[in-house]
Amino acid sequence: MKNIFSRYRCQLTFTFISVVYIFFRWITFKGFSGEDDLQYAMLARNLLHGRYNPFVVSDLFSGRAILVAYQSIVYRIGGVNIYSTLSGSLFVTILCCYLVVFRLVRHIHVGGVIVTSALFYFNPVLNSSVLTPDIEVMLVGLIIFLIWRENPNEKGPVRIFSKSILIGFLACAAMSFKETALIFIPFLLAAAFICRRNNDLKVALVASFAFLIFIVLAGCVYYYATGDFFFRVKQIENAIYIYSRSCAIAGKHPLFARLTYTVWANFIATSYYPVIFVSIMILLRILFDKSYRVKKDSIVSYFIILTILSLYFPFSLRGYQPLCFKSRHFLFLLPLAVGINASFVFDAWKDKRVLSLCIVTSAFLLTTCVLITGEKWYWMIYGLLFMYFALQRLVLPNSLFYHLRYVTFAGILLLYMFYQLFFLNSDWFKNMQTISTTVNGKYFYFPEHDNMMNWKLLHGFDDSIHCHNLGKDAYNGYASYYEKVDSLNFHPGWFIVNKSYARRPVVLSSVDSLNRLNYFSRTIFDGDLAAFFIDDSVQLATLRKIINADPSNR
Repeated sequence: MKNIFSRYRCQLTFTFISVVYIFFRWITFKGFSGEDDLQYAMLARNLLHGRYNPFVVSDLFSGRAILVAYQSIVYRIGGVNIYSTLSGSLFVTILCCYLVVFRLVRHIHVGGVIVTSALFYFNPVLNSSVLTPDIEVMLVGLIIFLIWRENPNEKGPVRIFSKSILIGFLACAAMSFKETALIFIPFLLAAAFICRRNNDLKVALVASFAFLIFIVLAGCVYYYATGDFFFRVKQIENAIYIYSRSCAIAGKHPLFARLTYTVWANFIATSYYPVIFVSIMILLRILFDKSYRVKKDSIVSYFIILTILSLYFPFSLRGYQPLCFKSRHFLFLLPLAVGINASFVFDAWKDKRVLSLCIVTSAFLLTTCVLITGEKWYWMIYGLLFMYFALQRLVLPNSLFYHLRYVTFAGILLLYMFYQLFFLNSDWFKNMQTISTTVNGKYFYFPEHDNMMNWKLLHGFDDSIHCHNLGKDAYNGYASYYEKVDSLNFHPGWFIVNKSYARRPVVLSSVDSLNRLNYFSRTIFDGDLAAFFIDDSVQLATLRKIINADPSNR
């Protein structure tokens, strides 16, 4: 037994940290957003029952067929429920972390596994991405990078060609997860031209050509199915949110902010620690560490290239629009950032110059976080990370802190996982689960899309359960799947309200006033969830009028 632990100690350590991560993901889960995530869930369930249509012109998400197919396979195995909805993205996350630890960084000691796994798992940005394609895009991008980096001196033309074709195919397939995967081919070309490793340019050029061929083949499939070679382009063009993320529509000043500081401020405010810490450290080492050479560390060079592309590469057909500033859209930066961040943590214990820069970087992050966000929990963690590096100047080699240095670092990052336990106090999703088993009936009405989708998931998207959104659509693609209210035949049902949902203050106060006047014949309350029974069409019309009058519904 001792020999087994000694031989597989790194794998066992990784398994233990992964189990800790899964445990905290579950106990801190507070429900789905009800937008993109459950749209994919609904499409996957439709595929499971043979009703999935990837050619809905108004729905961008329906065209992401591989993601829908993957989640459908998960549903076939585990059924349509909360656990299976979470497990698909959770599996991809663990696989990504494994590849980072044992293939990208290739740590052969327990300390390396602890630090790298903690940097990857324990960050709020990754944990906010539930059932979104950003995690899958990150996985495919990581696999492409590992294939491309492997055996740079390979001279066999067959090996080079097959490697290039595989990369081109994966890059094209990743486009069916999310269109941000378009960045991978320009990244390979830029990296090949700048870094100039053996055969890299050949691989990048052949991969680019293969990518274009696969894109043309995909266009032919769309032409065969719809009669329009550019049908997917139309789907993307139709993907306009009411809360538009378009810099071109917003004007010049938002675009200037996006291209200069908005992304970095969002990284700090959301505590995207590995990416922001590494970015500042690289800049400081280039400016103040004369012995530091970026070209000597190829992963650093690749990270710089990928970061610059992600910040400024155009991702829209409607004028110049870079990637949305929200941190989760930059998840594909995480694997490289984690590898570099881990090396800085190790070097800080051996090199005083690196340690000094780590202290300066940590102090800057702490100060900036205090100035731009009110998240005191993040203040605390940035402060603890600053203290972690600052105390290294006082630590003796045989002290307890030194022996537990990697566990301590991982423990500080683990505190990120407690945020939702202490600051997101509403148990609305548990309340919704309880009420969904309490109320009787087949017809349910909601003031918004998001809570309606959570309710539909709790019922496995059962077609016999009729759910109606009385508010306006957040995204025009959602309405394609709505079951319209029957204007000729009224169906009594329950009006479900989530009191913790702050986007509808007028609706909440108005419904509460009606309830105090005994307007509803039956009511059920459970925590932040309330259910009001609608007996007739007059009550339904009254509620619809209240919802449409809410300024937040426009």
